[in-house]
Amino acid sequence: MIKLIDIVLFSLLMTMIHPVLAHEVSDKVIKLNESAEYSQAISEAKLYLKAHPDDGDMQFLLAKSYYLSSKDLQAIEILKNLLKQYQAYHEARVMLCQIYLKNHEYGLAYQLIQQGLKLYSNHTQFQSLRAKILLDIYLGPPYLPLIKMYDKGLKQTAIEKAQNYLKVFPDDADVGLVLAKLYVKEGQYDKARNLLLNHIYLYPSYTELYLSLINIDINLQRLKEGEKLAYLGLVFAPWDAQLQKKKNDLALLMLDKKAVKPHKSPTQHVKVEKSIAPTPKSYLNEIAIYQQNYYITDVRKVWDYTSVSYGRQTQLGKLYGKINYASRLKRQAAQYEIEFFPKLNNFLYLDLDASVANQPVLFPNYAYSGELFVVFPHLFNSSYGAQMNRIDNRHQYSRFTTSISKDISVSNLTFRPYFYLPSAGASSILYTANYRYTFAEPYGYMGFIVGAGTTPDLANLETVDFLVLKNKILSPYINFALFQDRLILNMSLLYQNQIFPNDRVRDWLGGVLGATWKF
Repeated sequence: MIKLIDIVLFSLLMTMIHPVLAHEVSDKVIKLNESAEYSQAISEAKLYLKAHPDDGDMQFLLAKSYYLSSKDLQAIEILKNLLKQYQAYHEARVMLCQIYLKNHEYGLAYQLIQQGLKLYSNHTQFQSLRAKILLDIYLGPPYLPLIKMYDKGLKQTAIEKAQNYLKVFPDDADVGLVLAKLYVKEGQYDKARNLLLNHIYLYPSYTELYLSLINIDINLQRLKEGEKLAYLGLVFAPWDAQLQKKKNDLALLMLDKKAVKPHKSPTQHVKVEKSIAPTPKSYLNEIAIYQQNYYITDVRKVWDYTSVSYGRQTQLGKLYGKINYASRLKRQAAQYEIEFFPKLNNFLYLDLDASVANQPVLFPNYAYSGELFVVFPHLFNSSYGAQMNRIDNRHQYSRFTTSISKDISVSNLTFRPYFYLPSAGASSILYTANYRYTFAEPYGYMGFIVGAGTTPDLANLETVDFLVLKNKILSPYINFALFQDRLILNMSLLYQNQIFPNDRVRDWLGGVLGATWKF
């Protein structure tokens, strides 16, 4: 009992002593800082914090000692941790802002001040610091002083002022555009391109950004990249005359580049400069995955269809091996498929396909198809195809299709009907139209498919002989490439309305997400 009392008394005594000790050490550290003995002040504060690591005031004094001794990185680290523990510690916030301003980190300082003003809306020191930052980064509308400053020879000053402004207001595309132009004058093309691309992501309809980027690509002979940008800009501003002109100029430049072939004399050694434009790389292999999910309203279930494929470019054409998986109507199954695209010549192509499976509700036991594509140069393209589906020993159906498509500038319009002919039962026809807008050859395009007509119930193949459904379809989509056309992404949405013979209504709501990696 006596020992317990001793422990309690000792604890009370230490609790009373600690504030006194803290006060003494704080006074000592403050005096050492005032007399510029920063190393001793740091040692005293660190020694105290070993025993009392959560003392926020001593952490602040240690940070101040580092700051006064020009050890900004150590001071910043301590103050950031201190503000995580005590967000309302405004003295620590002010000091951290001052360090950031000393190092021209205007963006970080401005962010801290804005946070401080949310906690203390009338805090005069925060308001004063905020006004100082805005005064330091002020460029003057419409940012002409930057250009004048640069033209007068103060090049680095002009660039730094624009950079400091964007640290505080990074989304200001007008200043970003001016800074990009200054980078171009300095020959810093990559910096200019990256800056402009960031702003295009934020403001995809700001045509001046596209024009500046295209000019950079023309100067660097990256004509293909410039053409892609022109197409992309015309997606968001299809009637912009300057972008249309740039697109036409690029087409002529690429035509001239193809037409002019440099002649090298066999008796002379001619130094050939390598183009800085990246050479398009062709990939022989690709892997792809497509995930389709649809909510089916009448059964209140999500139906799944997944496809994984591997493709290889051969001398005769592209060859694919696919595994397709479906889950619906309380059944799951896989289908194994081979597809081949032989090229007969520049105007004739084939699409040949064969598949096998063992779940006749979801997939035919086996199916094979072929379609011939015919190109009529400068006129239109057409195709003619047929598919035979052997569902099981009792059910089968054939599907015939044809198409006609026409390129109109960067757009394409395709009309394609599908004719379904079961071995028994009524036939049906589905009419579809596909509008596609190409914004970046060859993989950047977007569009939509509409359809109307009748089909069998292709979700349950065992009903093809006696069910014909009315269909309406709307499916917007987009396809684009990343990493120099190595990664191809495809996204689409689907709304499909089906009406059964007994007037039961089924709606399909969902979409497709696909990715292809070329190597």
